[in-house]
Amino acid sequence: EARMLGIFGGFAVALACLVVFKGRLPSQDLPGALRALSIGGVAVTGIDGTNAFFWDMGISSVYPPANGLRLFTGTLAGAGVGLLLAPYIALLGSGRSSAGTGWAPLLARLSLAEGCFVGAALSNQDVLAKLSVFAGASGILALVWLCNGTLLSLFSSRSGHSVVAASPAAMALGLAVGELLLLAFFRAWLQNRLGITVA
Repeated sequence: EARMLGIFGGFAVALACLVVFKGRLPSQDLPGALRALSIGGVAVTGIDGTNAFFWDMGISSVYPPANGLRLFTGTLAGAGVGLLLAPYIALLGSGRSSAGTGWAPLLARLSLAEGCFVGAALSNQDVLAKLSVFAGASGILALVWLCNGTLLSLFSSRSGHSVVAASPAAMALGLAVGELLLLAFFRAWLQNRLGITVA
């Protein structure tokens, strides 16, 4: 579904950009204007979804739904959530640089990456289908990785020393991959050994 592709894909692209440029994140927190813009992206998706629901139910709606618009608004929501998590992403490594490049260059890079993602998704149906699978898998992996990294950072800060010898970000990613593989094996075991079908 186009909106879910936009949400997961937009989030994954935003997270990837923030991780790549993590060392350039400025020392100050996310400005209020960017925070409002991020929340606005989520709100726009909600408005578009409500309009589509009214259309499907035969209730008066403002405009007819379109997959391109679903993808665009979903991407706004995913990118907005990713941007809101920027301060937490900084916890996964050595922290933000006091001489960061500022939010404007990072926002420009993020906008370019998200635009390329939307353009690729709209190019043809085959690309759209492949991106749907990739975005869903990478979005779930990113969420589990972020949760693991945040927990590792919190444990480290409370204990006063690092709980892992390696980078918290690398350890969190390894844990995320392992956890998702265990879930996949457990699902296969339920299906094959017990005859239980897991949707």
